[in-house]
Amino acid sequence: MGTKAADRLVETICRAGIRRIYAVAGDSLNEVNDAVRRAGTVEWVHMRHEESGAFAASAEAQLNGIACCAGSSGPGHVHLVNGLYDAQRSNASVLAIASTCATDEFGTQYFQETEPLKLFGDCSGYCQMAATPAQLARMLPAALQYAAHRKEVAVVGLPGDVAAAEAAETPGAPWLLPSESLCRPADGQLRELARMIGEAEKITLFCGIGARGAHAEVVRLAGTIKAPVAYSFKSKMEIQYDNPYEIGMTGLLGLPSAYASMHESDLLILLGTDFPYEAFLPCQCRIVQVDIRPERIGRRARVELGLAGDVGDTIRALLPMLGVRDDRGFLDRQLRRYREVREKMNAVAAKRGGEGRIAPEYAATLVDRIAADDAVFCVDTGMCCVWGARYLHATGRRRMLGSFNHGSMANALPMAIGAAFARPGQQIVALCGDGGLSMLLGDLATVVQYRLPVKIVVFNNRALGMVKLEMEVAGLPDSQTDLYNPDFAAVARAMGIPAFTADCPDDAERVLREAFATEGPVLVSVQTDPDALAMPPKVEFAQMAGFVRAMTKLILAGRGDEVIATARSNKVAVLLGFQDFSQLKRDYGDKEAAVVMNTVGNIFSGQVVGETAKMLSERFGKVLQKRQSMTLSRNDKSTSISTQMDSLIPASKISTLTQGMFVGAVADSFEQPIEQKIFHAEIVVDSAKVKAETARYEKIPIITDFTDENGADRMQETIKENYDRIKAEAAEIVDKELDRLRKDPVLCKLLPPEQGS
Repeated sequence: MGTKAADRLVETICRAGIRRIYAVAGDSLNEVNDAVRRAGTVEWVHMRHEESGAFAASAEAQLNGIACCAGSSGPGHVHLVNGLYDAQRSNASVLAIASTCATDEFGTQYFQETEPLKLFGDCSGYCQMAATPAQLARMLPAALQYAAHRKEVAVVGLPGDVAAAEAAETPGAPWLLPSESLCRPADGQLRELARMIGEAEKITLFCGIGARGAHAEVVRLAGTIKAPVAYSFKSKMEIQYDNPYEIGMTGLLGLPSAYASMHESDLLILLGTDFPYEAFLPCQCRIVQVDIRPERIGRRARVELGLAGDVGDTIRALLPMLGVRDDRGFLDRQLRRYREVREKMNAVAAKRGGEGRIAPEYAATLVDRIAADDAVFCVDTGMCCVWGARYLHATGRRRMLGSFNHGSMANALPMAIGAAFARPGQQIVALCGDGGLSMLLGDLATVVQYRLPVKIVVFNNRALGMVKLEMEVAGLPDSQTDLYNPDFAAVARAMGIPAFTADCPDDAERVLREAFATEGPVLVSVQTDPDALAMPPKVEFAQMAGFVRAMTKLILAGRGDEVIATARSNKVAVLLGFQDFSQLKRDYGDKEAAVVMNTVGNIFSGQVVGETAKMLSERFGKVLQKRQSMTLSRNDKSTSISTQMDSLIPASKISTLTQGMFVGAVADSFEQPIEQKIFHAEIVVDSAKVKAETARYEKIPIITDFTDENGADRMQETIKENYDRIKAEAAEIVDKELDRLRKDPVLCKLLPPEQGS
């Protein structure tokens, strides 16, 4: 036999620029495996799990353009699915070879038989089965073109006997045809956008991953129209660097500054984003969306103008139509707010934590400081995403990969494997959660086998941290979120990887620097605080109330130590303060109010008197006081000793506290020396800032004015007229409907008999 179909497959993918196949050898893939061996032009990367192979291929595709993975029939197919879902939702150009049993066994429930068309249809853009070598010759170039230009997963089903058969000649082009083109809206649409920009006073740009490659254009547009620039997590590394107009991220992992800017705008321009979290998008302003995929326009937000086009091409065509805006008022306010948010974040990161409970924010800042300027970060889903989003900074050369849309655990390590193959000259850093790493732990062996110089940092909080937080916010006590973990450093060393453990804040920087300076692969297990919380940019009261309910349930379940630990880890961020207990009772009722007061017990004071002052005094309890009195007379001296329970903090003392002073049982870190141990924070009421903020308030616009030409207020008359009109119209509708029912021979039977009939 001459050239096999498997040989032609290897030849074609090599011409398309694919240099390796991530797979687990065996069964129906054996012919492809042997063709790879004989050709020597494509490398077979022996993964320990097909899911890892799909993640690795996704990472390589996102970095280098296109990549390939494979899975054999049955379990190999099923294992591929999760990784391919992630690749599809990440717009990664991945070719997946799904080898199957022989064609004559189709439909017989043969050993390990699966049907690729059904299995992979939902996690790919292209999915076909080649039943003959001639079909394979047509399908393979089409699949490659689809994957490369649509940026989606393309699956080719390949039966084992077809792979072994003699190859057919390719009727069309047997390789990937590169294509470059301009893609922008028509001039008329661009002029409409220019008009909307000219009419708007407060404009915000929000960039997604579709703005990749358009950094210079985005910055120039922002400078021209004086608009702050927010961005999604996926586009952080593309937009943040060298950008004097950036105000951070929004979304579940984002910052209040970006959220506020978008919601205070009267025009929001979405650039290359299909942002999935509708709750973080404003609904009261005009919205324009630019996206190269027209089907994405308007599916998340009420868009007034949708423009189909590449972000860079669109902005370059738009800029000549715009004048330079002078007013920086809105932009400067948002930049100031962003600086304040950053200062608070840095203050949080400066609190390093304690023994065995290193603050994850601090650990993330160390990684950011130590990592190379061109590092590729692969972050696990969960809390690792939070720390990566907030504390890893863009340089223009760094990249960040993760399961940002699919949200799969265990993605960091296999993505780091793909990144290490794709970018052999760059530093690859995997930020792994302990839950994620343990899920696909076996591919540490792949790292060793290929001597991939991956720096693996494990945020070891001994818990499924994000799941725990989600449950608590929903008012549920966390359950089944604690993890029993092995000694990850010991496991890594047993597999041939140098490893370190950082369990003390004082040693964390030294350990991480030593690890990053180690040649080849290395693992660092950072023992982080399991009770650290990641707060979203906007916290709803329902979320706070849910958290309080969860903490109460934990106390009732005898897990009060966990509540105290959480409070200490997060200081007063997780505590509630109320001006007056009576207001709390009024809003929530006696029982609910009692639960909140007993759980929290804090008051921001300020002329607190009456029942609230008395209750506060009682809540602090009493202290045993020893009293001694002496009576002197001409003949004798008598001494009396008595004990008495006195209020620890009298109500009279509480009533004299001034606004901004805090009273209550609060979180505290025993190891930190502070002057006043009753409260672990500082509350400052800055009258000047309050006055300045008040001065910037804008009057609420008058929607309807009920004043007539004589200056009389006719609101009541107007309301009465509208009421009477609606009442009359409703009566008319009822009469018409009753008349229709009476005339209908079927429906008339539903009416009650009329009186007198």
